[in-house]
Amino acid sequence: FFCTSTNRVAAAMMVNPPPGSSSLTLPTARCSSRGGLLCGVLPMRSTRAPRPAVARVAKNKPQVGGNVASMPNLLGSLNCKVEKKARETQTKKQLHKPEEVPTCQESLHRQLSMVDVLQKIGISRHFASEIKSILDFTYSYWLQRDEIMLDVETCAMAFRILRMNGYNVSADGLSHISTDLSDTRSLLELYKASQVSTSDDELILDIIGYWSGHLLRQQLKSSEAQRTPLLREVEHVLDSPFYTMLDRLEHKRNIEQFDIIEHPILQLTWQTNQDLLALGVMDFNTSQSIYQQEYQHLESWVRESRLNRLPFARQKLAYFYLSAASTMFPPELSDARILWAKNGALTTVVDDFFDVGGSKDELENLTALVEM
Repeated sequence: FFCTSTNRVAAAMMVNPPPGSSSLTLPTARCSSRGGLLCGVLPMRSTRAPRPAVARVAKNKPQVGGNVASMPNLLGSLNCKVEKKARETQTKKQLHKPEEVPTCQESLHRQLSMVDVLQKIGISRHFASEIKSILDFTYSYWLQRDEIMLDVETCAMAFRILRMNGYNVSADGLSHISTDLSDTRSLLELYKASQVSTSDDELILDIIGYWSGHLLRQQLKSSEAQRTPLLREVEHVLDSPFYTMLDRLEHKRNIEQFDIIEHPILQLTWQTNQDLLALGVMDFNTSQSIYQQEYQHLESWVRESRLNRLPFARQKLAYFYLSAASTMFPPELSDARILWAKNGALTTVVDDFFDVGGSKDELENLTALVEM
C-alpha cells in the first residue's frame, strides 16, 4: 500500500487531561505471546510545546548548529518513518493489484477480511486507492448477484463494508439467507450487517438482527467455560453496537485485542500479521503524540489569554478538545481540532459571562457590540 512518510495515523483520542481530572491509561501489555510489540503511548514531554505543524511540508531551510540534544529524537523519527514505509510496502503485496479481479469466493472473502482488519485497527486510510479497487470489484459482484454472494459470511461482510463506505446496496441482497445457521462467524457477520440500517423500513435487517443476535447469545451461554477470541468478539459486538462507540476507542481496543495467531481467515503469514499489528501500533503512538502536543498548545493558549483567571468561567478545554479529536481524528485536521476547541472554550466564557459574571450594563454593551 502507498502512503506518504508524513502521514500519521490517529488510532485513539486520549489526551493528557488537566491536573485533578482522571487520566486514561494506554495499553502496556504485549500484543502477542511471541514477543509482540508494546502497545504503549509515547511519553508526554514536560516542556512547553509550540503549536504543532501536522502533515505539512516544511518551507524553512534547516538551520545549521541547532540544538544538539534534539538530534536523537530526529534520527529516531526518521528511522520510524523508514520502518513504517517498509511495512506498508510489504502489506500492499498481500492484496491483488487493481487489474486482478478476484476469481473465486475465497479470494474475495480474503480481500474483504483484509479491508475489515485495516479499518478495525485504524490504518485503512493509508490504503484508500487499493481498498477502493477491492470494493469496486465487490460492488460489481453484488450488482450482478454473482454466485459468490451465496456464501453467507462473504455476502454479509460485503453488504456491511460496502454500505459503510458509501455504496448503494439494498438489504434485499440478504433476503435469501436462511435462519438455519450455526456457524459463529457467519452469524456474527449477519448481526453486524443488520446494524447498518439507513432507514426505518428495512424490515429485512431488523429480522436478521433479531434471530442472529438470539443465536449468538445462545452460543455464548453454551460456551461460558471457554471464551475464545471469536466468542469475546461476539460478546463485545452484542454489548456495544458500533454506532455507540467512538472510532478511536474501537481502534485502540482492536489493537490491544489483535491476536496474530487467531487470524487464519486472512490466510497471511505470521510475519505479515505482525506487520499489520506493528503498523497499527506505530500509528497509534504517533497519533497520541500529535494529540498531546495539540493539547499542550491549547493549555498554553488558555494561560496566555488568561482565560483560566476568570473566576466565573468554567474550564471546559479538555471537553471540547476531546469532542474534536474523537470526530476529526486525521492528523492533517490539526487546525480544525484546535480551532474547534478554542471556539468552544471562548463560547463557554461568553455564556458564563452572561449567566454569572457580567453586570446588566456590561451585558447590554456586549450585546450592542455583537449586533453592530
